[in-house]
Amino acid sequence: MARRVELGCVGVPVAHAAPATESLIRPSSTRPLKPTSRQSTTRADSPAIVLPRRRTRDEVEAMHEGNFLEIGALKEEIERLHRQLQHQSFSVARARAQEEEAKLRLRAANLRVNDLESKNATLEASLLEAQADIERVAAELAEEAARLGGARLSWQSVTSADGSWRHRITELTGLGSGEVLIDLYNLLNWNGQAEALKLWNGRQSSARMEAERSGTSQRRSGGHQDKVITPQDAFLLTLTKLRTGLSLSLLSTWAGISYGGLARAFPTWVNFMAQFFRYV
Repeated sequence: MARRVELGCVGVPVAHAAPATESLIRPSSTRPLKPTSRQSTTRADSPAIVLPRRRTRDEVEAMHEGNFLEIGALKEEIERLHRQLQHQSFSVARARAQEEEAKLRLRAANLRVNDLESKNATLEASLLEAQADIERVAAELAEEAARLGGARLSWQSVTSADGSWRHRITELTGLGSGEVLIDLYNLLNWNGQAEALKLWNGRQSSARMEAERSGTSQRRSGGHQDKVITPQDAFLLTLTKLRTGLSLSLLSTWAGISYGGLARAFPTWVNFMAQFFRYV
């Protein structure tokens, strides 16, 4: 059996020692070498090193599965935020489009207002000119009425050949001659429609209106009996009012009829002509 010797603190069999180092090997009977300070440090004095426990396959798979779930949840959250951002962007774009549309509408409204203002200014100027013409015609007609004395403005005085108002028919009605006036009345009186008109009576009763149309009721004005207005006279005075703009009071004086009768006849004939010429 080979002898064991001590080399430092480690025992090594002699048979395995190199021949060159045999002179350095001391027998076991001799005192061992004093260990160095580095060799004198034991394992108990050094801090314990704790190695992590190796995870099992199931634990690794569970950990990976948890990571995958967390990653999926993060992706869903990112997609939700992305959709929300897109929706907000779409809302902002729609709001901007609505704002632009509102600006365009406001601009168009301003243009229409400016156009209406210019048209109103033109109409006002035209009305002033027309008012001047009406005042001129009214003055001429007043002079004519004063010249004619007691000649009344009536259907007969305008349409007859020797009528006192015949030469003023254009100023009164805007028509060229008495024949045109008669033809227009005959057109309106087709099938007796003009003669069958019921005058607007306001708060009057129907019986009183019928009595006045038949001539049995006479209105008093200034202590004398007024002439009952005929359909021809009502048509003539309505055209004169529309053409000249003279007051109903003045026209009723010229025609020798009551103001109330003419005030009821005028709106009646305006409404009748509007409905008649609507289908012509």
